[in-house]
Amino acid sequence: MDKTRCKVLLVEDSDCDQRAFKRAVREQQLPYDYTIAGSISQAKETLDMDEFDVVVLDHSLGDGTAFDVLGLIKNTPVIFTTGVCDEKVAVRAMKEGAYDYLPKDLDYNYLKALPNVVKNAITEHKIRNELEKHHESLEERARQLAVEKEFLNNTFSSIGDGIVVVDTEKRVILFNKAAEELTHWRFKEVRGKSYDKIFRIIDEKTREGVENPIDRTLLSGKREFGGNCDLLVSKNGDERPISITASPVLKKDRTIAGIVMVLHDMSKKRQTHAG
Repeated sequence: MDKTRCKVLLVEDSDCDQRAFKRAVREQQLPYDYTIAGSISQAKETLDMDEFDVVVLDHSLGDGTAFDVLGLIKNTPVIFTTGVCDEKVAVRAMKEGAYDYLPKDLDYNYLKALPNVVKNAITEHKIRNELEKHHESLEERARQLAVEKEFLNNTFSSIGDGIVVVDTEKRVILFNKAAEELTHWRFKEVRGKSYDKIFRIIDEKTREGVENPIDRTLLSGKREFGGNCDLLVSKNGDERPISITASPVLKKDRTIAGIVMVLHDMSKKRQTHAG
């Protein structure tokens, strides 16, 4: 038996059964800090004043039955005991939240089985509580991520420049509305695809393809810029002058997690200079 001490409430109106319980605790050297309630009313008062790791609850009590108090025991495992070996009682007890059911016997052999049942009840209860906390934590994190995602999407949508985020394999993972308008691609069309298959950048003078700054950033780990004569060729063949900046997104260990590419449409600026 684990020697970690636990608080046990025994609800039992029989003096003989109370003494047998005390004797079992003493003889087996059980690490129990126990309290004994001899009636339903006393059990209710005790539960109002203190918390326990486990409750051992006798079925038949002088002022009622265990079912009069079972529903009041919250977030504590209950081990149901009774001298009446009635299957209906056992089934009802389990349905109403009891952890386990032990039939009493005249030789008190059930008290030999009780320590393992108590240990298992407490252990399973702790595990269940931890899982619930973990689940609540995951749900809260999921809510936070949903809020963050909505904020990020709204922020991306409000930016006038095209924003494209790729991973280290050059696959597109984010693509804002301005990037859609510049390239005539939709995010759902390009998500997960290599940017090489989406973006075609040529030199305005030579009409030759030019290197995307993303490639240089992946090699250098630093911010890289496009050329002064870059033209973006869109999905439908339109061409427009753009300014390109590629910046690394770094992990804590300073390795690259991805690249953020900013596409700035230079058409209006050129028209202004031309005018």
